[in-house]
Amino acid sequence: MAGAEEAVDFAMNRKVRIAVDQTVNLDISLLNQLQIINLPIHITNLPDEMEDALKNQDLVSFYRLLESYNKNPPPATKAGSPFEIKEILERAIISENCDIICFVVGRHLSAIYDNTLYAAQELMRIYTSRIAVIGEQAFLSLEILAERTAELVRMGKEFDEVLNFIEQHRHRIFVLGTVLDIRRLRRTGRVLIPNLFTNVLQACFKLFGVLPFFILESERPRLQSLVARRNITRFILRAIEARVGFKEPLIIKISYTGSDVPADALYIKSILTKQSNFKIAKPIEVNPASPVIGIHTGPALVAVGVMGLGYDAITTEILIKVFLEAQIELSTLRTVVNAINVFPVQDGDTGTNLLSPLIGVTSNIDPNLPLSEALNQIVMRIAHRGGGYSGGALAAFFLGFNSCVREQETSSELHLDTFVTALEKGVDQCYRYFGDDAKEGTILSVMRACSLAAKQAFEDHPTFRNVLIRAYFAATDELLNPRLQEVEILRKQKLVDAGGFGFTLFLWAVLRTLGLHREQQIYDRYQYVLHEVRSQAYHGQRLIYRRQPESLRGYCIEGCVNGQVVEELRAEFLKLDNRLPNPKMTFNVVDNTTHFHIHVSEGLEEQVLRIASRYGYVIPPRSPTRLAKRRGEIFQFRLINFFSNISRLTSTLATFFGNWFLYIIFFPIMWERYQQRLKKLLREFEYSRLISMAMDFLVQSESWQTSVIDADLTVVFLSGKHRGNRPLALEQVFPWDVAQELRSRLIQMSEQQRLLIRFEYNGYRFEAVLLASTERVGYLLRYYQERV
Repeated sequence: MAGAEEAVDFAMNRKVRIAVDQTVNLDISLLNQLQIINLPIHITNLPDEMEDALKNQDLVSFYRLLESYNKNPPPATKAGSPFEIKEILERAIISENCDIICFVVGRHLSAIYDNTLYAAQELMRIYTSRIAVIGEQAFLSLEILAERTAELVRMGKEFDEVLNFIEQHRHRIFVLGTVLDIRRLRRTGRVLIPNLFTNVLQACFKLFGVLPFFILESERPRLQSLVARRNITRFILRAIEARVGFKEPLIIKISYTGSDVPADALYIKSILTKQSNFKIAKPIEVNPASPVIGIHTGPALVAVGVMGLGYDAITTEILIKVFLEAQIELSTLRTVVNAINVFPVQDGDTGTNLLSPLIGVTSNIDPNLPLSEALNQIVMRIAHRGGGYSGGALAAFFLGFNSCVREQETSSELHLDTFVTALEKGVDQCYRYFGDDAKEGTILSVMRACSLAAKQAFEDHPTFRNVLIRAYFAATDELLNPRLQEVEILRKQKLVDAGGFGFTLFLWAVLRTLGLHREQQIYDRYQYVLHEVRSQAYHGQRLIYRRQPESLRGYCIEGCVNGQVVEELRAEFLKLDNRLPNPKMTFNVVDNTTHFHIHVSEGLEEQVLRIASRYGYVIPPRSPTRLAKRRGEIFQFRLINFFSNISRLTSTLATFFGNWFLYIIFFPIMWERYQQRLKKLLREFEYSRLISMAMDFLVQSESWQTSVIDADLTVVFLSGKHRGNRPLALEQVFPWDVAQELRSRLIQMSEQQRLLIRFEYNGYRFEAVLLASTERVGYLLRYYQERV
């Protein structure tokens, strides 16, 4: 056991090396300094002059020759073979006994990803070294990420720590670029663009003064927009702002292809450098791109690579932005939140109650203030304005959050450990605010789920990204599927709590501010929650605007008075002849001021105001608001609902008949297209029959048996007979024990991505080839049974 522990400890302390493919254009001295391994992508069909220019690192001459080169075949690129890559990586493993992280272009752009993955799997079967292959970015994205990762490695970070860094940042990087002259666009055979088409298109672009901009956020670039030259500044700034967090530290690089630095590249650098909205972590570099990129784009590319570094702390500027984003989010979805507000009473005002304390809450707050002071001012304003059940809950939460920050945070910023503790204190304060009236399945349990998940995430991996994402997922899980639902109407009607939904919108505002909303898993969850809530909104509105029961004939009264007089007010309010069943009564104490919120039956509203006035109002109270909807409001809702149903019916009928009309018009075209598809399918069928006959001849002419097995491990071709309609199980072809062994070997082969295996078992000799593509997986199996 001691030896095993020593081996594990040795592996954990092993050196880490970084490998990149040749789409990355890092300077040779920097590659040597950071000890980065280069994986080959070969440039083919080059004339001798261009070969010599590349050997001498003379990119100026290389691009000048490339610009005037018009012969066929054009220069192209070819990924290094698995054998080459394996040899390079194996040399590093043998000489340094290291773990390796490979950054390569995604499989949609080059075969180097598959070749590197195959080489890594083969090496890991031989050596104990761990090899990770990262293939979700390309070009500048890989360059920035690899350089930053290599710097961490130089600081002594271990393999798992480096992978955690990559996981945190691989979603926060993108490339935005344009090809200035599409006539020089090179595709090396991937996409053949006729010269006539490119000439006409380039002439149109030049005439109208537009440039085609593409975006690369994952494996494959896509056209983003056609941008007028006069709007380049606004487009680039908006594209970057939409993909990074507010005031997030950024690394920005600009790259180009060509013999000279394009004026557009220098102009883009100048506008980015001057922007006060961006916090640039290091000076912006303008460097030529790798010749591998130049072969594909021609000498006419300008690209900007951006990587967000995340946050170490929250500043006052970011805090103000969070509350502004929350105000926008709640303002946009206020009617949806109102529509599902059936608890604690069916008055449909939760969205308004959550939004009203946030309006203007950050006005006249100096961004240079220490965060604790700015937060205190904001929270005091929310507490003075917080109204209704959920508004009071939000005020109580922020009061607890604020008190913790003021006690624990000694710097002018908010750090993650204080943030996580403050969430817990906010939840505790909220539960104390409601006291015995606290109900599970409401905003309270959503807040608690958020806090617990944040605490667990902080213990596992303490970063703002990890904590906030885990907290948001936990909060939305609790919102949609409460562990305990104590509110009968929500449980019976299968509705989510309006206050809980409002709180998740506030969390979404935090994610948007920090730029985390653009990660696909987060965005998909937000859209899913929004879809579920909107699907409940119509049913919730019908509950709110139905005939109001006697128990809702009352008023909601709020105000704030001098002194800490909670017990005095509670005693006086309990003496009232309140006929509402289970009336709500809550209190918040802020800076020697008592805020009260109470529901009373009709006729008692003036008495409540007189009782409170004995202590002196801090600010004049708002007028009491009705709990029940008036008859006129109910009639108006039903009338509008009636006409909207008629409108939807009319729209559905118009769409139905319109689709049939268009179908009749375009039927001849559709018929012709399907006829062409049928002819193609019949032709493919004839080819399949021909191939089957050839396979049959080959099978019968040798002693080995041949079969084709699909991904489900069923035999679809056996000894010259096509079994596509009636596939066979392996147990129908081989003895049971042989079939089980074969099944295990094929599954292992697929998982390890091994292209070829040979083995013998119980008198059978097998040779299996993995047939894999992006669409399907299968196996070609040849076997021979030895005679006894």
